[in-house]
Amino acid sequence: MNLTEALTDLFSSPGPHVLAIDGPAGGGKSTLAKDLFLYFSTTREVNLLGLDDIYEGWDNALGYQLTKDLERIVQAHLGQNALSIDIYNWITSSFSEVREIKPKEILIVEGVGSAQEIIRVHKAITIWMDIDPQLGMERVLDRDGHHIAEQMKAWQVLQSQHFAQSGARENADFVITAG
Repeated sequence: MNLTEALTDLFSSPGPHVLAIDGPAGGGKSTLAKDLFLYFSTTREVNLLGLDDIYEGWDNALGYQLTKDLERIVQAHLGQNALSIDIYNWITSSFSEVREIKPKEILIVEGVGSAQEIIRVHKAITIWMDIDPQLGMERVLDRDGHHIAEQMKAWQVLQSQHFAQSGARENADFVITAG
């Protein structure tokens, strides 16, 4: 059984459903999330949220505020309530836009920190995307530009500290290794 078949089977139970795709930077989370969004959107209503949109910059991305925001987003989704979220502008280093999220059957959340305990307690399906840190760094810099190399070095330390405490990999329903 491949991943889409397994997820289709899991999504056959009454919803709403939450799918979290977590793992180190450069592991392919965004690509997988977009592919799954496109696949499931042909037969279901799906929302996709990338955590890059709600992180509070480089230094405060994986703290208490992210956990609080994820709880609010998942609670609204499970209650099938609309929700407004502030979108972070990486150029101005501020929240400068608001996005309305309307309730749909499936919510896909992707990004570092997406499969933390606050998500898993709500019976979310979780995917961990594993990648060698050096390869992840290379992929991010190729994608986003070498001008963020110093921020990425600090980010790798921050994400490693987060993962050491989050239990996201150990509790994942699926583990995929990028190569």
